[in-house]
Amino acid sequence: SVLLFCISVTLSPAGFVQISKSCILNINVLDFVRPLLNSRMEATLKNGERLNVSRKYLVNIKSKLQEGM
Repeated sequence: SVLLFCISVTLSPAGFVQISKSCILNINVLDFVRPLLNSRMEATLKNGERLNVSRKYLVNIKSKLQEGM
């Protein structure tokens, strides 16, 4: 079985980033990110779906967003 981390590394150049232990996010469909309580963030996609970004993976999404600037 392939680990989600391995998939996220492979897909990273295409704009994907791991945001939790069970989710990889495509930055290209990200609408905005907002803070929640307990140091977590919520990512809202362009289709309105909301995903939780865990503290452990917060640095991943921050660095991916900075790459795009």
